[in-house]
Amino acid sequence: MSSNSNRNSNRNSNNISNNAVLNALRPLGVNRLNVNKLNLSHHRGPLPREISKLPNLIEINLSSASLDHVPEEIFRCKNLKILNLSDNNIISLPKSIGKLKKLEVLKLNDNMLISLNNNRPALPPQIGKLENLRELDLSQNNLRPLPAQIGKLTKLEKLNLSENNIISLPESIGELKNLNILNLSNNELESLPREYISRLKKLRTLVVSGNPDLRYIDERIKRNGLTISKNQNTKFVNYSYFRNQLSVITVKRPNLPNLPQNIRREIVKKISVNEFPEPRNQQNATNINNSIKRGKYRR
Repeated sequence: MSSNSNRNSNRNSNNISNNAVLNALRPLGVNRLNVNKLNLSHHRGPLPREISKLPNLIEINLSSASLDHVPEEIFRCKNLKILNLSDNNIISLPKSIGKLKKLEVLKLNDNMLISLNNNRPALPPQIGKLENLRELDLSQNNLRPLPAQIGKLTKLEKLNLSENNIISLPESIGELKNLNILNLSNNELESLPREYISRLKKLRTLVVSGNPDLRYIDERIKRNGLTISKNQNTKFVNYSYFRNQLSVITVKRPNLPNLPQNIRREIVKKISVNEFPEPRNQQNATNINNSIKRGKYRR
C-alpha cells in the first residue's frame, strides 16, 4: 500500500513538473515535451530556462531574431545537433560554445562576428571542442584571424568563410582531413599556401574567387577531382621552377609588392647580406642611414 502511494506521489510530482515546463514553453509554441525541433526564427524576447528540459531537442532555429549575443539557455541543451543563428547581430561567440559536444551543424552566417581584442576573439579557442561538427557557416561576417583550434574540427565536411576580411589561413586548416567544400570567396587573401591545402585529401570544391590580392596560386594544388573557382586574373604558377632556378633577380623597389608572396620569401632566403649602396645625393644618404638603423643594410 505504501509502495503504491509513493509511486502515485512521484507520478503526480512529475506531472506537476512537466506541466510547469510546458506552461513556460507555451509562448514558444511548445505543447509537448518530446519535440525535437524548435523553429524560433524571428523570435523576440528571452528564452526560458525550461528549454533545456526538452530531452529530445536536437535542432534550434534562431535565425533573424535580432540577437546580439548567443542566449546562455542554448548551452544547456546538451543533445543539440543543429543550431541556426544566422542573420543576427552577434559580435562574438562565448566560451560556452564548447559545451555543445554533439553539435553537427552550426550556422552563424550574416552576423557581425569580429575580434575586438585578444581577450574577446570572435571565435574562442573552445570552438575546437565541437569535435562532431560537420558543417560550419561563418560567411558574411567581419572575421580576419581564424583561431588555430579550428583545425581540431576533424569531422568537418563543409566550411564556408566567404565574405569576411581574411588575409591568411592558419596552418591548422590542413588538419581538416574530412573537408569536402572550402569556400574562401570574397575575402582579402594574399596567398593560398600549398602546404596547407594539399593536406586536405578529401577536398572536392575550393572557392577563392573575389580575392583581388590573390594573384597567383601554386599549380601543384591542382589535382583530379578538385574543382577550383578563382578570379580570371588569378594565375596558376609553377613555384617549384622559381625555387630551383632563382639565382639572380633584378626588380625595381616599387614593383616588389607585386611579386607573389611565395617568391618574395624565396628572394629573402637567397639574400644573406644586403650590400651597402653608395649614396647618389644627400637625401639618398639620409635614407640609407635610416635603413642601416633599421637593420636593412650592414656595412
